Amino acid sequence: YLTMNYCLATPNRGKFMKPKRHCDDPRKFKFVLHGTSDSDFAKDPIKRRRVSGRVTYLEDCPITTKSNMQNVTALSSCEAELYSATECAQDLMYQYRLLTEIGLQVQLPMILNVDNRGAIDLVNNWSSGGRTRHIECKQFYLRELKENEPPIIVLKYKPTNLNEVDTLTKNLARREFEKCNKHFVGDDEYMMKLNEVDELAAATVPSSESKVEKQLMKKKKAVHWKKNG
Repeated sequence: YLTMNYCLATPNRGKFMKPKRHCDDPRKFKFVLHGTSDSDFAKDPIKRRRVSGRVTYLEDCPITTKSNMQNVTALSSCEAELYSATECAQDLMYQYRLLTEIGLQVQLPMILNVDNRGAIDLVNNWSSGGRTRHIECKQFYLRELKENEPPIIVLKYKPTNLNEVDTLTKNLARREFEKCNKHFVGDDEYMMKLNEVDELAAATVPSSESKVEKQLMKKKKAVHWKKNG
């Protein structure tokens, strides 16, 4: 009911696909593929399984988005993030092979963004401890992609507050939901409003201004969001 209500209330919103680069000759052009993954914290009250979220982009256009319950019960947040990253890497590899099969080039390495430093360290380290031995198969797949020459996929850290996949793993407040949602769907008016609010939020107040002036600036931002949000 809530999903249908949202769709009916936002008829002008749809998948937002706007490449940032122009391609003159597809045979000589190197396409950029990258992905982002995330997982939540053991929401399943019975089996304690976690929800994985992932998205892949082709030239900054979202081409796959998925949210699903993990098939295994992860014993830590690091392990859950590693599972989610592996699923995203599998999506990227499918798209990479599809593009190369039809004669197109893909820029390597492909970037996979993860918001868990522990998962990144496991992939970048070839040692295997007793606490991670049971998940080494997942580790080795990402390690092999990283150690290939040239590297096929490289993991990079992306802070949680900048990770748009957060909306695919949990229910967010409206402000955070809209911030993440603009990466996937939008219309012209909707995108303009979000960009204006982001510019206001990013504006810094000079240190020479008084405390009263800072409070006035904060109120102006709140009024602007209330009117346009």
